[in-house]
Amino acid sequence: MSITYTANTKLGKPGLGDTGWATPLNANCDAIDALAPVGGLAVTLTELPSASLNVAVAAGTIIAQDGTTISYAGTASQAITLSSTKVLYLDGTASWALTVAASYPTTPHVKLATVVAGATTITSVTDNRQSFNVAGTIADGVNLAVGTSTGTKIGTATTQKLGFFNATPVVQQTSTTDLRTALINLGFVATGGASPLNLNGGALTVGSETIADGGNVVVGSTTGTKIGTATSQKIGFFNATPVVQQTMGSATAGASYTATEQAMLQAVYNAVRALGLGS
Repeated sequence: MSITYTANTKLGKPGLGDTGWATPLNANCDAIDALAPVGGLAVTLTELPSASLNVAVAAGTIIAQDGTTISYAGTASQAITLSSTKVLYLDGTASWALTVAASYPTTPHVKLATVVAGATTITSVTDNRQSFNVAGTIADGVNLAVGTSTGTKIGTATTQKLGFFNATPVVQQTSTTDLRTALINLGFVATGGASPLNLNGGALTVGSETIADGGNVVVGSTTGTKIGTATSQKIGFFNATPVVQQTMGSATAGASYTATEQAMLQAVYNAVRALGLGS
């Protein structure tokens, strides 16, 4: 009977009456060992059976959080402390270097194996590689931890599109886009209604401001509100060119109307016109 092969990995299946099974079986072992999900990053004994406190790590590839593919060249011999239990992993905070530690960290890493060492040899190797990613939505209570050194980017180019809360993804909003419009486009704010802005006492710096018809400026009733905090700051009303605080002079009005009172009245008139409060 002739040999047949499996559909996916093409492993040899000798016929029942065939002889020389060693050839296809050995080929099957080599084929399985070469499969990346099986042999990649596997931690094994350096010698079979173990004759030292060393293990080997096979070469393999991983996909980092940013989507890039990282190739690990493998390690022919990694020493393990005698009479100890250690975990082996690739450390994402150290350029994915092979690391031996007492336990796995909370920082980015790829789990490989737990190795138990005796006094002179390795007594067991437990495979800790994780082969499958969870599909579907993120479960309630699951948080996304990011780095504290270089940080994490969401989107690596301004032309990439993002959307939140089921909003249609958009590119980075322009610097001239209205802030409320930008937040709506990204999905952070719902459309409709009048959005308030409360800075909790913080300063607001703007280039210009338009108050809608019927809108009022509400000020405090304790300390009060200043319009202009220095005499050198300029103010203008009704489209008048802004001016600094106007000088009224130091004269005091007398009981009768004289040139002094006329000069004072003229100064007030000039100030009102300069400020734009009269034409």
